[in-house]
Amino acid sequence: MSTNGKGDTLATETEHQLLELRLALETVKAERDRYKSTSKIFEKLLTKAEERAERSEERLHQITLTMSEISQSAIKTQKNSDVTEVLVDGRSLLRLNSPVGFASNSLPHRQ
Repeated sequence: MSTNGKGDTLATETEHQLLELRLALETVKAERDRYKSTSKIFEKLLTKAEERAERSEERLHQITLTMSEISQSAIKTQKNSDVTEVLVDGRSLLRLNSPVGFASNSLPHRQ
């Protein structure tokens, strides 16, 4: 009878361990599914971020080209104005002569 009791106890322990393993397996499966879902969300976010980065790089390239063109045209433009240092009431000031964008005959003349 004692052998039978040990066998029953062993069977009960084995069934208990199997139940625990089933529960653990279900828990792992549920976590795996959550991680797959989260992974898909992150993949979508990454794709959107990569698309934004590509658009930003293209805009930066266009801005760089535009700035280069502006710089080149500024270098090629003749110097139309200059600066002269003058003293007024003992203070040194800079006076802009022939400012760019102003025709010399459109400026009011001082008398």
